[in-house]
Amino acid sequence: MSVIMKFNKKAVGLIALSSVLISGTLLTNDAFAANATKTLKAVFSNIKLVYNGQTISSTSGQEPFMVDGTTYVPIRMAGEALGKSLSWDGTNKIVTITDVTSSTDKAELDKLNAEVTELNKQLANLKSELSTANSTITSKDSTISSLESQIKSLQSALDNKNDNLSSLEKNLNRDYEDSFDLDASISLSGDKNDITVTIKVDEDEWNYLSSSRQESYLQDIVDDILHEYSKADIEGSVKNKKSSKLTNFSVNSSGTVRLGSNSSSGLSESRMLEKLEDEYSPYRGYPVSIVLSVDDKREEVSLKVYIKKSNWENLSSSNQRNLLGDMIDDLEDNYPDYRIRGYVYDADNRSSSLDKRSS
Repeated sequence: MSVIMKFNKKAVGLIALSSVLISGTLLTNDAFAANATKTLKAVFSNIKLVYNGQTISSTSGQEPFMVDGTTYVPIRMAGEALGKSLSWDGTNKIVTITDVTSSTDKAELDKLNAEVTELNKQLANLKSELSTANSTITSKDSTISSLESQIKSLQSALDNKNDNLSSLEKNLNRDYEDSFDLDASISLSGDKNDITVTIKVDEDEWNYLSSSRQESYLQDIVDDILHEYSKADIEGSVKNKKSSKLTNFSVNSSGTVRLGSNSSSGLSESRMLEKLEDEYSPYRGYPVSIVLSVDDKREEVSLKVYIKKSNWENLSSSNQRNLLGDMIDDLEDNYPDYRIRGYVYDADNRSSSLDKRSS
């Protein structure tokens, strides 16, 4: 017994070449004449069709049979078992076989295609973003490299300028640390176009110099600076060893030094107290005690005068005014930019105020 059917793609072709039964009708193939008929004896013996271990159910007129020792399987039954779609063109006597795609398979396939399309779109966007990011990184790297080069160049120039100022500063200290009998320390800051000079001196030594001698000392220093940096704008200050300012100075376009208006007249706090005591104690024959306090940071001066209340009352009103007034005038001459407050207290009751004035 031979069976004309193997369940693969070639099997369909072999079945198509055999006489098949569609809808219970036995058909002829191209081997027969167009109008020829032939009576065959079909034997139905409950033949079963098994595909991949699964029995394919059959219906009446749609079940395998045998003719002359050959087993025939209806093509529709075999096609459907193989997942094929069949149609019969009775007019032209044509059996058409096509692949079958279920709606579920098609939906899943469409979904997968949509996912693939979306993933490809995302991939393209990421590649574009990566390209843009790489371009930005390259640009920023170039900018960073350029800035680093500029910083390095500027730092080198600044170091050179600082080295030059340091060298000049060293020479000035060597030449002027003992000039004019001053124990001085000179420092320079800035650059070749703008130089700030700071000079620290002994306050008493500086104050004993006349204004003209102070200007001469500063002028000599400025001349040496301008010799090295002829176009530099120069300004500076003179301070005591505690860094309290004694005076400012400026340099005009012709290179001439001018002392600032806050230049001290010359006496330290202790020397100023001695001067006040020499001039005002005793005052009009009455004993007077004087306390002086100078705050350089706040630029304030506090003057306290102690005299017995009875002696104070024995002074005329003009003498009372002049006691504080004259002292404050002297202090203003010595501390022109400072705020000065003066008080008169009872020497027997040091918390009892008799008079107060300020400038």
